[in-house]
Amino acid sequence: MEFPFFEAVRARAKVFVLRELVEQLRQSGRGVVVLAPQRQQVVEMEKAGFPTPTTVANFLIKRELADSAVIVVDEAGQIGGRQMLELVRLIHERQRTAGSLRRTRSATRAVEASDALLAIERHAE
Repeated sequence: MEFPFFEAVRARAKVFVLRELVEQLRQSGRGVVVLAPQRQQVVEMEKAGFPTPTTVANFLIKRELADSAVIVVDEAGQIGGRQMLELVRLIHERQRTAGSLRRTRSATRAVEASDALLAIERHAE
């Protein structure tokens, strides 16, 4: 199971890189699931032209994941510990690759945020 991480300093740079990543994956024939921790982030991603983004919570309820799909998570540092565990377990069950793109740590402050992403960054192979 792979967990590549990207970190962007500016929001515009993050959106550009994330949108380009999603587009390249789609052009290569891969399915892409675009996730964000909060509904407002999903709304902003829709405005920026991302294909069918959804919240992590909604994705974990539906658990719809096509073969060879790549999960791209915006602002993964804001995902709470329980949701992160459930997401990692689902990815592991389905043998998928997940990618995370977030701004610098100082820009990520959410109510349910935990050190789950930090632990994955340190221990993922």
